[in-house]
Amino acid sequence: MTKFAYTLLVSLLFLVVGCRDRPEPDTPREDPPTREAHQPEEEEDRGRGYIDGLRHGLRAAADQQLAVANRTVEGFRALKGRNPNDLDELTAAGFALPDPPEGLEYRYDPGKGEITWEAKE
Repeated sequence: MTKFAYTLLVSLLFLVVGCRDRPEPDTPREDPPTREAHQPEEEEDRGRGYIDGLRHGLRAAADQQLAVANRTVEGFRALKGRNPNDLDELTAAGFALPDPPEGLEYRYDPGKGEITWEAKE
């Protein structure tokens, strides 16, 4: 027999074996477990975890923006050999600062060449 005939014979064998009726199991299927009613405390805990996670994400984003702002000062220092006198000099030299998060503003220390956050008043 040819290779094609053997392949056809094996394929038919698998088809016949795979299509046989299978007996039903003796044990009945169980319904999936239902969830019990949520307790208010559980909902509060779940909500608190979501809010805490959201706050953590916002803080992480703010920290990243602050790091970018400080790298901008480092870029100015690398180009000019000194720290900028103020943030206006930094932006006038063509360096862009990310917008501070809502409710915060930049505070710049020219002696250290460091930008920090300060709450808006």
